Amino acid sequence: MNAVKHSGAREAAVELTRTGDRLRVQVWSPGILSPRALTLAVPAGLGTREAGTALRQVGDQVVLERELVVPAD
Repeated sequence: MNAVKHSGAREAAVELTRTGDRLRVQVWSPGILSPRALTLAVPAGLGTREAGTALRQVGDQVVLERELVVPAD
C-alpha cells in the first residue's frame, strides 16, 4: 500500500463507506504532513491530483480522502 510505502508509517487503515451511488474512501496513517503539503491548494502526488481528493492532518494521523461515483450495474 502506498500509504505505508511512501511514509515512515508501518500501518494504514482503510475505510470505505457507500451511500447510494457514492463511495467514500479514507486512508488513515500515523504521521505528520510536511508544512509544504499543508499549504498546497491541491495535494501533490500521483494519487492526489484528482478533483474531490483531500489530504489533511487529523491529530497524529494523515488522512487521504476521496469520493467516487459507483457505476450502475
